Amino acid sequence: MIVRANAYAQDTPELRNDNGPFAAPFTAQKAPLMAIQWFPGHMHLTRKAIAQRIKEIDVVIEVLDARLPGSSANPLLAELTGHKPTLKILNKQDMADPARTALWLAFYNAVANTRAVALQASDAGCAASLIAACHTLAPGRAGMVKPMRVLICGVPNVGKSTLINTLSNKRQAKTGDEAGITKLEQRITLADDFYLYDTPGLLWPRIVVAQSGLNLAASDEHMLSVTAPAGLRASTAAVITVDNGNGTGASTLDRSISIATGHSGDPLGLGVGWAAAFGPLMTRPINAATDSRLARRVVCDGKTDDRGAVQGALVLVQRNGGGVVNLPAGICMLRGSLQMLSGTVLQGAGKDRTELRSGVDSAIYTDRSDLIGVRALTLTSTINGAGSSLNLKNSTRVAIQSVRVNEGARAMAWMYGNTNLVITDSEFLQTGSLDAPGAVHASSNAGLVFTRNTVSFLNNTGTDQGNRWIRDASRQADPGVVHTVAINFAHRIALVGNEFTTINGPVDPAKNDGETILTEGGGPRRTEGLGRITSATANTVFDPTGLPNPNAFINGALPENYGVAIVSGRGAGQTRRVTSFAAGRISVARAWDVLPDSSSRYATAVWGLEKALIKGNNLTYNTRGIWLYSTAVETR
Repeated sequence: MIVRANAYAQDTPELRNDNGPFAAPFTAQKAPLMAIQWFPGHMHLTRKAIAQRIKEIDVVIEVLDARLPGSSANPLLAELTGHKPTLKILNKQDMADPARTALWLAFYNAVANTRAVALQASDAGCAASLIAACHTLAPGRAGMVKPMRVLICGVPNVGKSTLINTLSNKRQAKTGDEAGITKLEQRITLADDFYLYDTPGLLWPRIVVAQSGLNLAASDEHMLSVTAPAGLRASTAAVITVDNGNGTGASTLDRSISIATGHSGDPLGLGVGWAAAFGPLMTRPINAATDSRLARRVVCDGKTDDRGAVQGALVLVQRNGGGVVNLPAGICMLRGSLQMLSGTVLQGAGKDRTELRSGVDSAIYTDRSDLIGVRALTLTSTINGAGSSLNLKNSTRVAIQSVRVNEGARAMAWMYGNTNLVITDSEFLQTGSLDAPGAVHASSNAGLVFTRNTVSFLNNTGTDQGNRWIRDASRQADPGVVHTVAINFAHRIALVGNEFTTINGPVDPAKNDGETILTEGGGPRRTEGLGRITSATANTVFDPTGLPNPNAFINGALPENYGVAIVSGRGAGQTRRVTSFAAGRISVARAWDVLPDSSSRYATAVWGLEKALIKGNNLTYNTRGIWLYSTAVETR
């Protein structure tokens, strides 16, 4: 099972020993520890080579990841290099928190026989400072008689090879995202009296998941990527803690997770743990064109109505414990809506070969289903009025993979209120104008992964990683404004590495054009509430006249991102997640730091945006960029 947890803290030095911290970035309470063996043969040779080479080395350079210095430090290196003078390089400083990096530099520079510098390995100006630091650590080494001999080490993928190439002004070392790409020791001459010995990235032989970093290359200061230990028991509310090794103890993530057992692997390559449940379904396929058990079989000739045949195939696989309905190449006409059922996958022969063509609203829909997939096909809407092509709501464990949705002028993909929804490698293509509802609407979803997709639209809306959003601005004179990605009421969301492009532009700067990335919080349907507290306990406040705003409810329940803020009086400035609000009593998920009292006033609301990461996005000819509006205010 792959677990990804947002962690908004960078490693912090633990001032308890000279070797620095070895952070435990991810633990599950009461979970058994799992030892990972990953020590390829070249690493074994490296260990022996370092032990032999260290006798003639003057300075050891250890390259660390500035975002996770403790997790990227290798205790085995300290054992092998003994008490040799050491230069700690905190690479990738541009991606790290400067304040945290300063703490690490102070920590390492206070250690005897150690210096530390932070840098970016690709910066050509770093060579002089590193050479000077080495001479400071070994002042007696200089000239041809006593040349400086430096050993450079680091765990895989911290940027060691990039640093060597920058120092030598040549491509001396291979670089890449693959851990362990350097396989052999190399000697590199940086100057006539300065020799640098490069070694393969070295990990320690046993990695205990609950006590050490794992999947380091996929982690940064905002996100830790780890593999959960084997042997976990099923649970509906497992507690996750993150400990950065700073001596203050672990922090508990504000949301528990479910642990499902019984399946393993990722048969569809979705990159999420729950996708293992598709494994049994993929072993039970039927061919909707040939299976003899079907009362009707699909034709997909572009003329015959195939809706009933496809629906019958979905019913058959569900009755047999779930499975896959395979569609042939061709055009399958749908003259009615197709309902996806729990435990079913609808799979075409490829989005360039199988097309479902529909002239009705909600061509493919589901409501309150579990474990469904649509993949490898094209869905084309021919409706003239506003409507939806995909209509997936209030469901769990939903996968849309390698699907092209031709939405026409006004149709949209509508995905609402789902938990654990992956949309990947798909296309959403809309040719409508400003009176249309937009290409993609994905609101009130939890556990949404939207990655490697293309969204193309004509002057309207397009949620989130590695996607392309293409706006055709040829009709910008139409009334109204453009919002490309609206993330109203989003929480625990990462909008990373997207490309936002405008064609047939540029947009007239005099036009009050809409925002590329926007949160504005609900329009006329407000969720806020105000009140005065009469009494409080550690985890509650009481207002005898208080009632939750009815607009805050989703499917009859308060959403997870419904919160309360103390806006004036004692305890002002505190915010908490609301776990219940009944009979005037508001219960919160975490105890108050300062207990409110009768002088306190509060505001409740669904947070307009909470726990969001927006970085690495490229906006071209998007005149208004990123706008995060205030969405809940106090009134007096």
